[in-house]
Amino acid sequence: MFAALLGLVLMQLAGGTLTVSAAASTFAPRVMWRESSTVSADFTCEGHAQQAILGNTATEIVVAVFAHGLDQAPELLRYSTEMRDPAKVRMTVEPLTYRSKDSPDLRRFPAVVHSQSPTRRRQMKPP
Repeated sequence: MFAALLGLVLMQLAGGTLTVSAAASTFAPRVMWRESSTVSADFTCEGHAQQAILGNTATEIVVAVFAHGLDQAPELLRYSTEMRDPAKVRMTVEPLTYRSKDSPDLRRFPAVVHSQSPTRRRQMKPP
């Protein structure tokens, strides 16, 4: 790990451009990272963009989120490939447009709960 971090520092000192996949490989070398899957978004909700990349091993789909820069260890999210096909996994950025003041108060509407019998339904009272 020390040698990998030293390589990152030397690359930056030499004026080289550090790619997201190279940074991810430094911290998780056994993962095959997909450079084309790199996305930039405000993952931390702090008002500035961070980068993430998608990769996989034989048994896992891995997402590395660089919340503190490419020279810092990323947050790694790991998902099993038992129920997911790594070749079909894609990563996209979607806006967070939820605004509680603009949305209806869903607690005002009674929820309908379906029992095992479709003819029997009961309404739950709102909190």
